[in-house]
Amino acid sequence: MYFKLLKIFLICGILLSGYPAPAQTPKVIFLTDFESKNPDPAGKNYSLWIPNQIMAPLVNSRFVTVVERNKLDALLKEQKLSQSDIIDPKTAIKFGKIIGAQKVVMGEYQRTAKGKFDISCRLIDIEKGIIDGQWITSDLKEKEIKKYTDEVASNVIKKLQTLYALERIARLQNPDAPFSVFISAGKDTFHIGEMLNFSVEVDRSCYVMLFDVGTSGRIHLLFPNKMQPNNYIKAGHKVWVENIVVNPPSGTEMVKAIATLDSVSFGKMIELASIQTTFLPLGEDTDQFARDLDVMLSPLPQRRWATANLTFEIIEKKTNR
Repeated sequence: MYFKLLKIFLICGILLSGYPAPAQTPKVIFLTDFESKNPDPAGKNYSLWIPNQIMAPLVNSRFVTVVERNKLDALLKEQKLSQSDIIDPKTAIKFGKIIGAQKVVMGEYQRTAKGKFDISCRLIDIEKGIIDGQWITSDLKEKEIKKYTDEVASNVIKKLQTLYALERIARLQNPDAPFSVFISAGKDTFHIGEMLNFSVEVDRSCYVMLFDVGTSGRIHLLFPNKMQPNNYIKAGHKVWVENIVVNPPSGTEMVKAIATLDSVSFGKMIELASIQTTFLPLGEDTDQFARDLDVMLSPLPQRRWATANLTFEIIEKKTNR
């Protein structure tokens, strides 16, 4: 839906103008052997087979560079480590930093007395040292494991695609902007289920739009919205966007502000913002959204617009045991 909305801003002859897309590289990821929690009753070892099933779809994604098994073993040897050493998350994170990886996939499994499988898999952000995604399943038959590993791979790719797009969206900015936009949420970490309120302020009267790219990859127009259809903000006046429920999954979320001195660029979007839901959904293709934002901004005179980014972490709510 948002493809049509964003193309409203285009006029004939401007598609070849604008800024080149920022150069980006895929995220480097490696997979450890999965830890076996108990001896397999049938004497089989799935420690390498399970991560290999996850890895197979990853190598075909343009958003991911997977450290191949032979290269991984060579790097481990250089560091005088083994696969059993990096089963520990702390060691895996240290090793990942050394080899320049951004993410690691690790997990464990056990085979029950009934011959079924319990599997837990985690995607860990190496730089932040946090769990970026977790997928737990139980009572799987052996023939059902492939479906599980495909789902894990799909979720990993989607997370890295969103991260890739977030970085591209963040880099869409105007170095010659004559005014500034300020967004604040009060803190940089929120728990799932918490209420998010944030403010936006400008130092020159202008028209502002706020786009949210969620951890799931879903995109929403937060401002203007059904309750606040007028997106003209006066200089020095703080506007609050409130009562946004923080939804799963965990990960990095971004709010992108685009401000312009002219209202014409956003007119049609404002009309649509007042219908149906409070915050207009704009789809889930973050990569296409990043490209469309680039095209949308390119024809605007550089002295007539500015942007701002607000990023924050969504984490699982801690439970008392």
